[in-house]
Amino acid sequence: MATSNSLTSLCGTTITHNIIKKHKPVVYFSIDDENLPYKGVKGKGIVTIVDDPDRVVPQADRISMKYLGTLDHPIAKMITDSSKKGDVVVIEISPKFFSTWDYGKTQL
Repeated sequence: MATSNSLTSLCGTTITHNIIKKHKPVVYFSIDDENLPYKGVKGKGIVTIVDDPDRVVPQADRISMKYLGTLDHPIAKMITDSSKKGDVVVIEISPKFFSTWDYGKTQL
């Protein structure tokens, strides 16, 4: 099975609140590519909330580099600063089941 994947979230957001409030570590996920041909993955997994800044900051920086291309961008700096203060958490999803689709491989 696949290893865990993660995303960052502010501590007070709805997704973080719902995970903590419901005490249910099971989540369903769907990740779609918006570009043609459409493809994606959806499934079910176990979620872990990571709030240790020593683990959150490097993950947040990695995500900033992926989407912003630099850590010097004002948004990247804001995310890093918030991560250091403990205002950001990482939500790790360890998939237990998933399926994929790729409409580029569909025969018409």
